[in-house]
Amino acid sequence: MIGWIAWILTPVGAAIVVSLVFAAVTSTMMLALYLRRLGDEQRSTETQAEDLVISRQLLALLRGDGGTTIAELPDMRPGQAERIFSHLMLLVRGEDRDHLLDLADRIGLPDFAIASLGDSRPARRVDAMRTLEAFPVPRAAASLRHTMATDRQYDVRLEAAGALARLRKLPQPSTIIAELDLTNRPLSRVHEAIFRAAAADHAGDMIALSSDPAFAKVRPLIVEALGWSGDYFALPVLQCHAGDPDPDVRSAALKAARRIAHPSVATWVLPMLLDPVDYVRVQAALTCGKLGLRDAIPVLATLVHNPSWWVRTRAAEALALLRPAQAAPIKHTGLRT
Repeated sequence: MIGWIAWILTPVGAAIVVSLVFAAVTSTMMLALYLRRLGDEQRSTETQAEDLVISRQLLALLRGDGGTTIAELPDMRPGQAERIFSHLMLLVRGEDRDHLLDLADRIGLPDFAIASLGDSRPARRVDAMRTLEAFPVPRAAASLRHTMATDRQYDVRLEAAGALARLRKLPQPSTIIAELDLTNRPLSRVHEAIFRAAAADHAGDMIALSSDPAFAKVRPLIVEALGWSGDYFALPVLQCHAGDPDPDVRSAALKAARRIAHPSVATWVLPMLLDPVDYVRVQAALTCGKLGLRDAIPVLATLVHNPSWWVRTRAAEALALLRPAQAAPIKHTGLRT
């Protein structure tokens, strides 16, 4: 025994013992990983089989084949129900999709997500909104509306507004402005996207709000969103805003006109090529090119020599669209603005 101890204490013995211990630990870890992998694969196979059985029962309910009733469905975990219904939503369209959403609501699929909207962690509340957006039953939309109006964190309210925008369930524009505090906060691309989504359903309200002095700070956002309404009744309003003292509003009117793409806007777009503000002239040049306003060619030909690099570039691009056979040289001297 003493001899073994003495041998282990030698450099060679110590190295061999360390190697054996390392090999044993490594083998144990590999065996544990292998067994874990086997267990995961077995559980995955069992889960897939269980999901398939439940999916077939749900489809039978959807078709009204009889047999299984809602009360006879097996209990599903929140994550499992979401996974199964998400897969089935990809397989159905039209009325079948509506019936499937109704079925999801009747078995209480949104309940867990709605309850999670009260979680103290913002990330959990946002995750819950993703689930409700995927299953837009009426009470899911109502819960998102409540979150948009009352959540204690602004970013979460903004996420709720984005979800409602994608579902086309946004409230009136004046309500959006109030609940998102847009008259006091810096405006962003997210706010822009929300108003664009609201335009199709609330064009009339936006037209009225665009001239309200109380919403002057939000006016560029409202005017630009009118282009996404596709409403020709917005054209006279855009013409009015083309003369607004605020260059941001004038620029927004041009963007909206370009989106609606009606040739009648030529009467007020062409003069804006001579606007005193560079970025308004840029939008005017883009609009002329997009709408094919050939009467703009003489003015655009002079703008390719403008001191602003952006004006020169956009004017040349517009000319390339209006007279493709004749390229316009761009003057490259001067500072970019």
